[in-house]
Amino acid sequence: MAGADSLFDAICTRLGIDKNGIDHHHPIGVSPDGLWSVEGVECLANCGFGPNMMVNDLLYEKVTPEVLEEVIAKYQTA
Repeated sequence: MAGADSLFDAICTRLGIDKNGIDHHHPIGVSPDGLWSVEGVECLANCGFGPNMMVNDLLYEKVTPEVLEEVIAKYQTA
């Protein structure tokens, strides 16, 4: 899915979220500080521009590790 697995791994690693605790019964992982949560979804209807992620209601496309850092920094200072 256009690099979504690698992006999901990077998000979890960067935010300190235990990816192994996320499954069908517990679909949302939360960072140790409680400020971030992550949920894997199958589709954001933007396949041609993946990998994608959504923060609140904003869609980010073609997310690279650099873009991920920029987005995290944006919300850490908000």
